[in-house]
Amino acid sequence: MDIARYSESLRSYDFDGLKKIRQESIPKKLYKYVPLGLSPSEDEKRFKTLESTSLWFSPVSEYNDTNEFQGLYVSDRKLAEEGWSPDHIFGIHEIVEAIGGKALVCCLSAVGYDNEPMWAYYANNSRGYCIEYKVDDPRYLREVQYESCAREITHTAASLYCNTLNNLKTHKLTNEDRASLELISMRTQIKHSSWNHEKEYRFVIPVDLSEGVSMTISELGLSVCCVYAGVGCEEGDFDRMRGIGEELGFPVEKLEPFDLGFRSSCH
Repeated sequence: MDIARYSESLRSYDFDGLKKIRQESIPKKLYKYVPLGLSPSEDEKRFKTLESTSLWFSPVSEYNDTNEFQGLYVSDRKLAEEGWSPDHIFGIHEIVEAIGGKALVCCLSAVGYDNEPMWAYYANNSRGYCIEYKVDDPRYLREVQYESCAREITHTAASLYCNTLNNLKTHKLTNEDRASLELISMRTQIKHSSWNHEKEYRFVIPVDLSEGVSMTISELGLSVCCVYAGVGCEEGDFDRMRGIGEELGFPVEKLEPFDLGFRSSCH
């Protein structure tokens, strides 16, 4: 995403421009790596998800990055120095958590099916499969931004908190409030720069639920291009995937060792 243009649109309250910039950053194709071979029950869940052409959204607490949703923060020390009471500081944190602290998330990648580390990380060492999706509607996707340091949003959060208290009766959002909401919601889309090799894009549902939910890919603006079975995928699993593909109308291919990593020839 063009951060300079995004920041300028945010400062000028150009919310239509923000949407356009976000959508321009979404690739035409995205990929989902899926493990198999963990247990029969888990494998069955994944086959059912493939059959139903759906994606699974998990609570952020289940993700493997312990710093999820920590890329933007509020400084308690700064608020206390400026005279905010403990109750108001608590309220400011509550509003940040409500906007950018709790959600169900589904992650995809712009890294193609020929990336061996992604097969190792997310498809049980090539035992599983990778789904290639065509992005038909980019409106619901967000590009993950990678940062080496967390960014402070103390005054943005405090201002939104004050405006919220002052406008409880009218329920009116000012342009400043809308910009603050947009910025704080970016908390769900920031990861540490050490993860940037994954080129992640994600769907985010801002709800506080302890269990995941499933959504069909048509609802999310996606369609299946192809399913790639990993080099280590067992024949029975590959046959089942191929049967699902024949029924639903998408190709299923089995990768060979030279489809990943070194090629037999570089010419």
